[in-house]
Amino acid sequence: MSLSERLQKIRKEFNLTQKELADLVHSPRQRITDMEIGKVKNIKGHEIEALEKKYKLNPLWISTGNGSMYQFNHGAVVGVNNGNISINTSSFNHGQEIKEIIELLKYASPQYLNMIKQKLEEFKKMSEE
Repeated sequence: MSLSERLQKIRKEFNLTQKELADLVHSPRQRITDMEIGKVKNIKGHEIEALEKKYKLNPLWISTGNGSMYQFNHGAVVGVNNGNISINTSSFNHGQEIKEIIELLKYASPQYLNMIKQKLEEFKKMSEE
């Protein structure tokens, strides 16, 4: 599902106009329009955070379409979209460790990042069970 489709789904799910969604995420209405027609293909971290907080949406799903639309009640949800990283660490006390890991990932090769992505997918499946 594309970003365009995900935003349209969010708007329909919560009966929002483009203007109401734009106000909620503190962005211009034209940006929402451009995302919905596919002209803009990324969503900013602050926009993800606003949707996550207001509607308890999964930031990973918002940013990539992976996983469930709604947040999980346990573990951490990590969303990465064009360098914007959203982490929900409210359910555990490892925030500093996560920040250090993310800092190290800046220097990882694409091959290593793919390996990490596979492991995160395995972790995600385990946390959903």
